[in-house]
Amino acid sequence: MALDRIVGGTAVSTSDLAAAEHMRPQPMAQIVSALERDGLIERRPDPADGRRNLIEATAKGREAVETASTLRDTWLAQALDQALDARQRNLVPELIELLNLLADADTVPPGRPPLRDVRR
Repeated sequence: MALDRIVGGTAVSTSDLAAAEHMRPQPMAQIVSALERDGLIERRPDPADGRRNLIEATAKGREAVETASTLRDTWLAQALDQALDARQRNLVPELIELLNLLADADTVPPGRPPLRDVRR
C-alpha cells in the first residue's frame, strides 16, 4: 500500500513511489491526490529539484497506518492460533524469513518495469 511505503520511508516523489509500487505514474498521482485530500500526506517542494514535489505522511497518515497495522496484527495472531497447531506455528518465523528473502530478491515479475531505488 502506498501510504505504508510513505510512512515507512523518507520523502519520495510520485514517480518514485509509482516505480516502487510497480505502477504507472498517472494512477499513482490519482492515489496521491486522494491521500492528500484525506489529509494523510502532504507535498513539499524538493529542495534539490524545484520541479518536483516530495510526499511525506502527516500525523493523521501515520496514525492511520498504525491503526491498520494493529488491526492486521490482531487478526493474524487470532488466525494463526485458530488455524495452525503448535508445530505449524513454530514454522512461521522460518517461513517469514524465506518470504523476506524472496521479497528482497532483485527480480521483476514478467511485464513489469525494473524497480528504481526508493528508500523505505
